[in-house]
Amino acid sequence: MLAGAIISAILAAWHGLWQHIADEAALVHSGRSVSTASAWVSLEHDETLLAEPRLTLNGLRASGRIESQAWQWQAGQAIVTLSDAAPQHLEVLFTAPQRFSASGSMGRATAVLWADNLGARLELRKDGRVANVTMTGDGLTLIGPQFEIAISEAKITSEDVSNGMLRLTLSLAAVSLPVDWRLGAPLDGNIDKAEIVGWIEGVGPPLPIDAAGWHKAEGALDISSLDLTWGPLSAQGNGRATLDKALKLQGHGRFTLNRIDAVLEAAAAAELISANWQQAISTALDRLARVRGEENSQRVTGRFSMANGVLRWAGLPLAVLPALGCSETAAC
Repeated sequence: MLAGAIISAILAAWHGLWQHIADEAALVHSGRSVSTASAWVSLEHDETLLAEPRLTLNGLRASGRIESQAWQWQAGQAIVTLSDAAPQHLEVLFTAPQRFSASGSMGRATAVLWADNLGARLELRKDGRVANVTMTGDGLTLIGPQFEIAISEAKITSEDVSNGMLRLTLSLAAVSLPVDWRLGAPLDGNIDKAEIVGWIEGVGPPLPIDAAGWHKAEGALDISSLDLTWGPLSAQGNGRATLDKALKLQGHGRFTLNRIDAVLEAAAAAELISANWQQAISTALDRLARVRGEENSQRVTGRFSMANGVLRWAGLPLAVLPALGCSETAAC
């Protein structure tokens, strides 16, 4: 249930952040005083010829409660560049670390995001609502409880394509994993590339505040493409997931792994499987490829499903799925 609370909190913070910044900019454009409800705000104007005014938001903070978990997001400062020529476009630069924390009966955790450069571009509708967000950053470091992840480049886009549906894309380059998460050679601690394109349905308005609300809004997560490159390994996939009445994931997906031998070798080096198991699996894959008339035994394609609280691959149960919230059939 903690995972569901975290996901809901991130969506709430994401929506609230960008809309708050857009609302503050709208107040400036209208000539009214900016608010001080959640940030100490100042307006600066560079007198250089043709320079555009900048709105500085200090001490940005958003908070809320999901299920029994309280969450809070904080940012030291955001500088918003305003343009009279294009009032429906905003440029935002974050000049201080971002801090996200959660606490409650399901646990306590804090993560801090540092960046050499972190900014966003907002496109607004005529009514002032945020339509599109493109956030880019480089030199990122995410530090949390017993982990540290470094990311060379990152890009996230969020597009409000229709009522209650968002189109999301995520692109990461040169991701350095924590030591405890790493496998052995030939898969080192750096993921070369990770890209995801997907859709989220059932996100309002109003924004669901928990998993039960998302289920009631007929929420769905549709991953149209996933592309991962990690050393010699490459992986592609897609899938769709919703929540059942017990607020457990249900759905299906497909994946393709190229160079499965690299995965087996890395798993054996990390002592996740024995050398005998590595050899046995490799032999089984070779035989399966010959039966199918395939030349490449190192390319594996499979389908998975989630139903009745169980994750299955090729019909075989792999894991029991937890409830992501409280429901009539899932007590907190």
